[in-house]
Amino acid sequence: MSSSSKISLVNLPGTASKQWSIAIGVTFFVYLSVVRAIRWRRYNSIHRKYEHKFLQGERLSPEEAQEIMHTSAMYDMPLLMNYALSFALFKTYAIPSISQILSDTKELKSVEGMSKRYADTELLISTWVFCPISGRSQESPLAQSSSPETKRKGEEVTVQVDDPRAMIALARVNWLHSKYPITNDDYLYTLGLFIFEPVYVLFSNPQDWTNTYGWRGLSLMESHAFFIFWVEIGRRMGIKDIPESPESFRQWIMVHNPQISLPPQAPPPPLPKSQN
Repeated sequence: MSSSSKISLVNLPGTASKQWSIAIGVTFFVYLSVVRAIRWRRYNSIHRKYEHKFLQGERLSPEEAQEIMHTSAMYDMPLLMNYALSFALFKTYAIPSISQILSDTKELKSVEGMSKRYADTELLISTWVFCPISGRSQESPLAQSSSPETKRKGEEVTVQVDDPRAMIALARVNWLHSKYPITNDDYLYTLGLFIFEPVYVLFSNPQDWTNTYGWRGLSLMESHAFFIFWVEIGRRMGIKDIPESPESFRQWIMVHNPQISLPPQAPPPPLPKSQN
């Protein structure tokens, strides 16, 4: 048989189809591997940095807890976390004493008023969540005043700069709240909702926001970081008697929720007038 009459296996339709299938499969596998590596990059990085300290039982500082929170709240699931905090805020309206104060402010009497209050609240809370609560921000470019030797070597210089945005927002919230007779229990209950509404994983509740609606759940370290951060916010707001552990705080909420969320007893309707 001459070479011209030979049939090249490469040109067979079945062989070409198989090669395309292999190429597509390999490409898809590489794509998934790259996506997984990039998607988990921040998660793995923050756990390499702090997980050993957490597992050793050492207490995370509020600044460290805030950095851990940023992985989920800023990068991995920002929209989901925003919705979770929004529902936490919404649940506080079930407390008669809080709903009465909100009603007295007359800010919720119109669509415009409700939108403005929600936007203001979201802006203030986002500021102290995302801006450093230490009041100091780290920058990493070479400083303008660094020595020529440092610039020639290309060494990274960390520059500390003042960043009071979180404290300004918190002071604003404290000033606004000071005008109203808000009880400490109402403060505590609201603080607990902000901690536990996004993060119920500490209590083995499968209905938490991240496990139900997110592409991943939160680790124990991340959940504990939420507790550390919000407890620090509570202290800076002057809230008293904050439970020392997530478990005791959750237990407090479970005990007090039926008591403070009960609707006030409405007066009985008037009796119909006699026709005589």
